Amino acid sequence: MTSQANPAAWAATRGSGPAAAAVRRAARITLVLGLAVAARWAATVTDLADGIVVGASFGSVLAVAALLSGWRPSKPHGRRLVSEAAVGLAGGMALLALALATRWPGPWLPFDPAPSFVPWAAVTILVATAEEVVLRGALFGALADAAGWIAALLGTLVLFALLHVPLY
Repeated sequence: MTSQANPAAWAATRGSGPAAAAVRRAARITLVLGLAVAARWAATVTDLADGIVVGASFGSVLAVAALLSGWRPSKPHGRRLVSEAAVGLAGGMALLALALATRWPGPWLPFDPAPSFVPWAAVTILVATAEEVVLRGALFGALADAAGWIAALLGTLVLFALLHVPLY
């Protein structure tokens, strides 16, 4: 049987099937992610803008990239919604409490707390959420559709690690 007799095989060889579309979607997401990281790096090393502005811009670009890629949030219901929201809120509050505790003035810190804690916290929440959405939402889904969940796990793991290489 030739590939012309099997429409699915023929489409896959010509790049018009669902797997090929998933590969293209993953490539677009990765390209936008790379451009966003490069722009963040350039803005940081050249002191183009304040860190809050750079972070907010970076998080916004990632969130828009995820939405434009076709990613949509799942809609948990009932107990799942309550438990997921409770875990997320508890984790977020613990991290904010830790950040506040390390910034509180006292003899244990050799510096005064930053006056811009609230903007910093807001940008941190935006960037962390956008990273999760673009990597573990949009990109993971596209890679899983194209090559399976193991490839998606490894690909997003590597990109997450590269995304967090220090900027200096």
